[in-house]
Amino acid sequence: MMFIKPKADFKKLADAGVTEVWSPKEIPELGLATPDNGILKYRLLGPGRASTPQGAARIESESFSQIKLHATGPGKLTVRERNMPGWLPKVDGAHATMGGTTWMEIDLPAGEHEVELNYVPPGLMTGVMLAAAAWLIVLLLAFRSFLLARAGQAPS
Repeated sequence: MMFIKPKADFKKLADAGVTEVWSPKEIPELGLATPDNGILKYRLLGPGRASTPQGAARIESESFSQIKLHATGPGKLTVRERNMPGWLPKVDGAHATMGGTTWMEIDLPAGEHEVELNYVPPGLMTGVMLAAAAWLIVLLLAFRSFLLARAGQAPS
């Protein structure tokens, strides 16, 4: 969901993957609306959030860290989400490469494909390894202190 200015460029919104605009007021340039409990809903014609040259891709499920979709190739699958470091694509279970500047783009061979995009924050594994090393040092120092105290020596 997003809030837009009254003079928004609806062509740019459609190109960015927006498929529906809701408004309490009429927007004549969008044509006929579907009324729903006092809200007018307008459909925008565009590629949708994910598409290939063959048409729209179907998003099966999504969460904050994963998007699963079904797409038809050949061609470039464009997922209109910010292409940020950390997204790892798989096509039919095999790792794939990500391209694109603004949007995520994945080359697909001919046929039907299951595409999975998983987000792993950059630096996460480095942080986990550093934290594990720090805990190991703390445990070794605690064990050393325990052994020295048991032997009757004061830890230094």
